[in-house]
Amino acid sequence: MDSQDASDNSDTESVASEVTERSFVEEIEKMETMNLDLRLPDNSRVVSRELLVTHLLPYQHEGLAWMCNQEEEAACRGGVLADEMGMGKTLQMIALIVKRRQQVKGPTLVVCPLAAIVVWEEEIRRSVTPPGLLKVYVYHGTKKSGKAELEQYDVVITSYNTLESQYRTLTAVFETVICDYCKEGFRMNSLAAHQRHCILKYQKKKIDAIGVKSRESVKREMGCQKYRTPDRGGKSVVKPEGSPSGRGSGMTKTSGGSKVKSEVALTPVRKTIKRSTPRSVRRIRRQQRRALEQGNGPHSVQWSRVILDEAHRIKGRTNSTAKAMSVTAP
Repeated sequence: MDSQDASDNSDTESVASEVTERSFVEEIEKMETMNLDLRLPDNSRVVSRELLVTHLLPYQHEGLAWMCNQEEEAACRGGVLADEMGMGKTLQMIALIVKRRQQVKGPTLVVCPLAAIVVWEEEIRRSVTPPGLLKVYVYHGTKKSGKAELEQYDVVITSYNTLESQYRTLTAVFETVICDYCKEGFRMNSLAAHQRHCILKYQKKKIDAIGVKSRESVKREMGCQKYRTPDRGGKSVVKPEGSPSGRGSGMTKTSGGSKVKSEVALTPVRKTIKRSTPRSVRRIRRQQRRALEQGNGPHSVQWSRVILDEAHRIKGRTNSTAKAMSVTAP
């Protein structure tokens, strides 16, 4: 009895597997003949079986068609392929590279975590036919190729840490900014905070330079000096006491009861300081961009496409990882 049940179960499993395989093949053939109405030419979303060993599933065909549309006709190029984990996003990206290798000239940069470099390399080797159709180079380790060699490959795979490390190495020398008041060098990110603390010393020097004014006028100057903010043109913007927000009446009381007019600052101190150094920041950005372009690494190559695998590792727009990725954008 047990042997009969086992044979029945094996027959059922074989029939189910045969039906599943036949349905899968029929679905693939159906997808190859239909159009997804994405304003694409006929069969532009289909990758020939002669070029891709692994057959794409229907949703992968749809994703490939969408990516082709984003590269060809979309007003905003690029996009986010946000399928669930294990749904074959890597295979879809490989299919995109193979499908548009004739239309898109130039190498494709794949940036991924260190553990995924081997996965990308193995997936390309296993899925693409004939072997060697795509020339792949792993940019990692101590021995790295230069710009001329990188441009000869179809796919260059590297890690986030490698790109960020090279970005910091090339741009760190330009991170120092000279303060307009103390003439000392500071990192660009800490310059605004330093200038806020530097204002008091700057204003004391201004008061000592008055000299010829009477004691009362010096007292009046000192009364407003607490909120005085230097400007680049040598002028001073005054905030009177009792009006720290800079929106007071513009009058300051002296010890004798008389009122002295003063110029009221309508802009907060922080904004005034930040407005005094945009030229330095822009100059530093230009120098950093020039250093990256003249370097001999991935940042100097004109990539036709940049693929960010697990892009959620970029935690913000202002950190070094985000800056290193933005420079590589085509």
